[in-house]
Order: sequence, then structure tokens, then C-alpha cells
Amino acid sequence: MANILMISLGCAKNLVDSEVMLGVFQSKGFKIVNEMKSADLVVINTCGFIKEAREESFKVIEDTIKEKGERKIVVVGCLTELMKEKIKDRFPEIDYIAGVNDVERIVDILKGEKPFSDLPYIYSHKSPRVISTPRSWAYIKISEGCSHQCTFCSIPIIKGPMRSRTIESIFEEAEKLSENGVREINLISQDSTSFGKDRNIKNGLVELIKKLTEIKNIRWIRVLYAYPEEVTDEFIEILKEEKVVPYLDIPFQHSHPEILRKMGRSMDGKRALKFIEKIRNKIPDITVELL
Repeated sequence: MANILMISLGCAKNLVDSEVMLGVFQSKGFKIVNEMKSADLVVINTCGFIKEAREESFKVIEDTIKEKGERKIVVVGCLTELMKEKIKDRFPEIDYIAGVNDVERIVDILKGEKPFSDLPYIYSHKSPRVISTPRSWAYIKISEGCSHQCTFCSIPIIKGPMRSRTIESIFEEAEKLSENGVREINLISQDSTSFGKDRNIKNGLVELIKKLTEIKNIRWIRVLYAYPEEVTDEFIEILKEEKVVPYLDIPFQHSHPEILRKMGRSMDGKRALKFIEKIRNKIPDITVELL
């Protein structure tokens, strides 16, 4: 069977998709390699979120084509959803192109199935996955897509509306990871603090964290990307739990009211400062990263 090299660009959410694709390839008998010279097949999981990310994706595709030889090149990910035809026209050397909903269909697409599925995709604890982070920690993607309508953001166009995994599925994945040596879980999504709303779960993220703290060998739980308007008092309180890392990265983007209005964001600079003060008053040693 062929040797596969995965090149994963962009965010940690994209990395999880890459890890699942690697799991699919491995389950079908492919051998994972880390060098171009050993690869028969190169999969580039692109990012298309901002201009710089798109340019990086194009550059990586160009560089890979220069070393193509007899290798097959597969381009997948966010950029293909935005610029499928442009990529095809610009890079005719690409052998296969697929979308964000094709993660677990990737081998079938190589066999001739039609790419760019219309079925909104999100992986589960049953999905094959090859963890690429250091053995002690891993990402878990808890939801896919986003239902906010920020005017500057392409994620709803690329990924569709938010869809949460079940708490049970995430728990089973975390438990399995802990059995394989993982001690820190990093919960990620485009909008982690809205987790469960689409399933009518009240305080879904809080309930998820409570459940994950039951796993004996998980020592740290970190939440990434907390949408400020969705941070509740209950969520702030759960950050005090022993296993929960007192850390938040929050996408404010800007502080000027007019800019935020044009961006479709409801929290202005004054409210943002009060929000940060509130969190710091309750958790003085918290680390807050503003995006």
C-alpha cells in the first residue's frame, strides 16, 4: 500500500481533521511517513480563513508540485470550499481535490467517489484518529461550524452552522485518550462556549466539563476559543475546578463601537473591559488571551 504524507495547515481544528484522515488512511493499510522523499501520496489540508492563510496554502501547494514527480497530490480543507474552481484552474497538477465534509470519505474519493459532500460532517469517538501532538496532551473538537453571523468571518460559509457532538461521545474519546497516556485535554471548536445549544442542552459546556472531570487520569482540561457573549456565570465558576486550567482565549477582535457594529459583534470596548474585570475578580490568577 502507498506511503502518505499529511501536511496540515492552519488551526488546531484543522489538525484534528488531519489526524482523523490519517486514521482513515492507516485503517485502509496506508503507511504514514514524515518526509516528502518517502511519500507516494501527499495530502495538503489547507486553511482559507484569512488572506495570509490562503497565501500560505497556495505556497505549500506550489512547493509540493515542484517535488511532485510520480507522487499523487490531494488538496482538501477550508480553502477548497472557498476556491475550488480557482484551485483547479491554477494547479492542474493536483490529482484530487476534496472538501471539509469529506474527511472520512477521503480514501473513497481516491477510488473515484464524488467529492464535496453536502452532508455536514463532524467526527465522533468512533472515528479512526492518529494523534500527532505530544503523548501527554491532545485536542478534542467538541463542535463544528458556527451559527454567529459576523460580517468578516467565512467560517459559516465554509463549515456551515454549528453542530455539537454529544457529551457521551466526547467523554468516550477523552477516556480512550487517557488510557493511551493523555493527561491534558484541550477542548476546541469555533465557538466552544455555545456547545450544546443546538441540542438544547442548558450550560452544555459546563455539563461537558463536569463529566470530563470524572476521568481519573485526566489532570487538566483547557477550553479554547470562548466567545465572549456566551460566557456565563456558571462557566466562570467551573474554571475554578481543580482539573480546569484557569485560561481563556477570547475573540474580541476590536474595541471601537462602530467597527464592532460593522463586524456584526454586539460587545463593545466598555462591556469587554467590564467582562474581563468580572472574570479577574472571580479568578484572580486566570490567564486571558485576547484575540
